[in-house]
Amino acid sequence: MRRNWHVVLTLAVALAVAGCANGQGGRPGMANGSKSQPAPNCSDPGISNAERVICEDNATFNKTMLGGAATGAVAGAALGALGCWAAGQDPLQCAAIGAVAGGVAGGIDGYVTAKEQEASRQNIRAIDAITNEVEAENNKLARNVAAAKALSLEGQERLAKAQANLKSGQINAAQAEAERASVMRSRQQLDTMISNTEKQRQQFAEAQPKTGESSDEFEAQMITLSKNIARLKQQRDKLNESLQVRTS
Repeated sequence: MRRNWHVVLTLAVALAVAGCANGQGGRPGMANGSKSQPAPNCSDPGISNAERVICEDNATFNKTMLGGAATGAVAGAALGALGCWAAGQDPLQCAAIGAVAGGVAGGIDGYVTAKEQEASRQNIRAIDAITNEVEAENNKLARNVAAAKALSLEGQERLAKAQANLKSGQINAAQAEAERASVMRSRQQLDTMISNTEKQRQQFAEAQPKTGESSDEFEAQMITLSKNIARLKQQRDKLNESLQVRTS
């Protein structure tokens, strides 16, 4: 009976570690464990259409792509912890290692398996199913790049207006800083979108060799995807210039 309780405790520890390793250990109300900015509200009537497009895209990414990684992280943590417990080693350390490995494997392998099943149903190659998704991502990014451009221009205009109003005495320093903080949140949304898109590009790149197949169209779509990411960064950097924020 005592041994069974050890198993239950080990699994509980593994699940807790998996949550932290997968970025779920942040404070309530914070996005991705952030300690500085609250999670954005995409339905806020006070945000612009461009902000809403980017916010909703980021929220969708968190619900879909991260799901496979979360499942893999939990499984990896549990297996790692139990294996080390049985061997008399530290289950916490092994759970952490298993969570990271499981999260990566769960995301990529789960994605490839899903695409292979989809390809089988459609009587096409797995690489073609992945290529179709890269193309769909590029089509969506055309809208996102336009939204990023609009968001960047809105931010630049808001900052210029706040600065002018501050000089003329129409607003005080606190109000000007509040406007700047709002534009900073918009910039963070752009950063998140860029990071999410780069993760998706990495998933496509890592999935291709696992299919054992190649395609000229896949390579062409991946080049387009990289160009779209560069366009997003260009708009982010323009906003940074107005904010005078340095980025790597």
